[in-house]
Amino acid sequence: RIGGEGISCSRKTHSRHGLSVFKFSYCEQRSYENISLYLLDKGQPDLTGVFLISNDPISHTFWHFYEPDKFENVNPQDAKRLGQLIPNIYIHNDQFLEKLLQKLDSDTIVMIVSDHGFEASGELPKDISAEEFDGLRAEAVEKGVVAIGQSGQHSIDGVIIAYGGPIRKGIKINASIFDVTPTVLALMGLPVGKDMKGRVLEEIIDPEFLAQYPIQTITSYEDLIGKARGSSSGRANEQEIIDKLRALGYIN
Repeated sequence: RIGGEGISCSRKTHSRHGLSVFKFSYCEQRSYENISLYLLDKGQPDLTGVFLISNDPISHTFWHFYEPDKFENVNPQDAKRLGQLIPNIYIHNDQFLEKLLQKLDSDTIVMIVSDHGFEASGELPKDISAEEFDGLRAEAVEKGVVAIGQSGQHSIDGVIIAYGGPIRKGIKINASIFDVTPTVLALMGLPVGKDMKGRVLEEIIDPEFLAQYPIQTITSYEDLIGKARGSSSGRANEQEIIDKLRALGYIN
């Protein structure tokens, strides 16, 4: 339950898929949250990353309840009951961030990053029968990802929010997702790869910090990564990642 609402809807053929999306993505995220808080209690590593996964699949699946006026034939009762599910996921994320920030000191830099935004696709998720659902579920177990239609689709604009340490307050700039890695490397005192697409977001960093820790560069991290993980296993892992990204629709 999020915001006091359970998950069910009148489109009975689709509700099983929606319930599955909510249940597994939310439970997966809660696991990540609990693990991260536990590890931060054990020590303070140089870098911690937490993947808040649930808002992505839930937005894909339930967007037509959030913006029913952008779709045809959305049941008003379903929209009333489930229309706040997506905002409530973000409220939950904020509540988790509050717990996370309580474990960090003022010198810790926190970055909140999304690789995209969301908008209505204009198309309702496809209806599927119980037999088709079971078939898709079996295929998902075998292949990893099976899509049956999405009412929420990616928009090009995302967010990057930085806070703490040498990050300047009140600065607003245009940036790219490609700028995240170079900026994190520079803030950690590590060299930036010359072959990286992004840049260090110097505008948001205190000039005194940059003067004390000048930005360094390295030709590329690719050779170092290849040597560290082994060439044969590295190629296999890379292909597996590419296959997953293709199944999710991120690449063609």
